[in-house]
Amino acid sequence: GAALDASDVASSSARVENADGSDSLGFWCLLSGKEVVPSHPAKGGVRARVVLLHGWLMHHACWLRTATTLRDRYGHDVLLLDFPGHGRSPLLSRFEDHTPENFVKRLRAVLRRVGWAGNETGNETGNEKESKSHETKCTSKAPPLVLCGLSLGGVVSCLYADQFRGEVQRLVLVSTPGLDELWWTPPMVSRPLRLGVLRLAAVAAAGSATTLGPIGRWLVRDFTPVKTLVSHVSLVRDTPTFGVPPDMPQRLRAQKIPTTLVWGALDQFHSAQIKRWKAGRPHAADAEVGAWVDESRADDESLTRATSAGARDTGTAKTNQDDRWANKTDPGIHILVHPYFDHFAVCLCLDNLRLGERPHFWHDTELNVPRRNELTETRTGPGTRAKL
Repeated sequence: GAALDASDVASSSARVENADGSDSLGFWCLLSGKEVVPSHPAKGGVRARVVLLHGWLMHHACWLRTATTLRDRYGHDVLLLDFPGHGRSPLLSRFEDHTPENFVKRLRAVLRRVGWAGNETGNETGNEKESKSHETKCTSKAPPLVLCGLSLGGVVSCLYADQFRGEVQRLVLVSTPGLDELWWTPPMVSRPLRLGVLRLAAVAAAGSATTLGPIGRWLVRDFTPVKTLVSHVSLVRDTPTFGVPPDMPQRLRAQKIPTTLVWGALDQFHSAQIKRWKAGRPHAADAEVGAWVDESRADDESLTRATSAGARDTGTAKTNQDDRWANKTDPGIHILVHPYFDHFAVCLCLDNLRLGERPHFWHDTELNVPRRNELTETRTGPGTRAKL
């Protein structure tokens, strides 16, 4: 059950190639659940393959507690990695190669390395792949693949699920950008500055005599502090959309991928546009939030009884189920919006959300009916509602 390095996993037969032509995978580690006796086994003993992706300027360690929880509670295999230029992974050779699209390629390369990637035909985007049913995907021999991304990691998760259709069985999006924001929000106001920095870096990289010639090229290509700066700016060049298609919520709905939306209600960078992300998918009616129940101290049988009695597994208030859920034609949306967290709080206090202790976020359970909102703070008290 310990973390594994690259030497512990058989190599994929296909050669890995990054945007810069190298075959480096950077840092990644795998927490194997095979030798763990899970304290809360998933329904049917299913052991999922979970990938946890960090955000901009962060690294894999932000997910360590969640990763160990998923392994020890449910026996899931959990993969952690550092994107290029983050944590223990080196920068790519050129600053302009740092894009979400190339990070999708890196993720694909790592998944191939550990044997979690599907067939290479998985990148088809035609109607044939779009029409493949969710039930067919879930009955494949391979364990279900779950992608969970924080901020930038959520963008990479969405792009991967859209590019390799039929491979991802579940998504957990935490403060994920991808939708346009109002003109006065920080991502929009700072856009001219980001573009100006990148234009200057591009001119310097060309080695023009007007920009100190070889010295300017050396600064942006080889001088690590400057190269790191412009590489990270390049990565957020198109924030808040990050190049995500505007109809991404509809695309996820078409694939019928169960999706969990986790946000801070005060997020100043990527607002909790829950209504847009839901895209008309089933969800429970609005519910008052009652006293929070520590799931780690309750067994599955008691939780099942609570649900059948009309109580929420994360609270004691009753909920009215959405009528559209009755036909179960769509796996729907789970929602957790923290009323007092902004973007920084979500990133820095990720463990406080205790996502790993919510089984229905990661696999099918008896409590898998979508809820309107789930909160983890007891101080919210009865009657508190989160604006969605």
